[in-house]
Formats: sequence, C-alpha cells, structure tokens
Amino acid sequence: MSEVNGSTPLYPELHVVEKPNSSTKPFMDHGPEDLALVMKANDFAARRHRFQKRKDLQGTPYINHPIGVAYILTNEAEVYDAATLAAALLHDTVEDTKTTLEEIKEQFGQEVHDIVKECTDDKSLPKDARKKAQIENAPKHSHKVECFFQ
Repeated sequence: MSEVNGSTPLYPELHVVEKPNSSTKPFMDHGPEDLALVMKANDFAARRHRFQKRKDLQGTPYINHPIGVAYILTNEAEVYDAATLAAALLHDTVEDTKTTLEEIKEQFGQEVHDIVKECTDDKSLPKDARKKAQIENAPKHSHKVECFFQ
C-alpha cells in the first residue's frame, strides 16, 4: 500500500490485470450523464441497503452484492450500458427495502425501472413459487436482463 501524507490508506492498491485485447474504450465513450446515472444508482442503493448484511459468516455489507453484479457485468460480460449498470445496482432495492418501483421510475427513468421490474421477485409468493416463476420467466427476459444471468 502506498502512503499518502505519511499515513497508511484505508484501502489497498488494486492491481488491475488487463485481459488480452480488452479495452476500457466502451466505458470511456459514455458521457457525463451516463456516469452520473450509475453513481446516483450506487448512492441510492447504498443508502437503502445501509443497515443490511449478507447472510455470510462475516456479515458483509449487503451493498457488496449489487456492486459485485455491476462489476461482473462490466468486467466479465463487457456490458457498459448505463441503464443496465444502474439497474444492476438497484436490482434488490425493491425486494429487500421499502423502495417502490414507482420510486425507481421517478428517480432513474422508465428504462431503469423496466429492467429492475423484470428482475424483481414477487415477495408475496412463497420462496418455492418465486423460484418457479424465475425459471418460467427466464426465456421471456429482455436482452438487458439476460446479461444479469450470463
């Protein structure tokens, strides 16, 4: 870790290994509006999930999961679409917080709303019924939602 002003930073340096023939150009081609949308979604999701923990032994902050989904989409599936990345960050807010789909639509627009809605399970159904619905609806997913399941 490098030192800044004589103190040790909170986070270790990340050493990124470039994939052969990979490029960050698709991401860099997006304008400030796209970056703002993704950052707003990240902030919104972090605030909504702020008191939630994962069900792992370490009690990892829940926000690590949606951030991980967005990371996988960009780094493994090479998805750079801002609406898809915003939806990845927001995909559990409707299921696991008091956030409504209407609120997603108001804050992030119709496209993000539609992607989040497609990924949201009906919590009024028992777990087995939700899993069955996921399987039955999988062939009907839009291209953007299919990216989540690659």
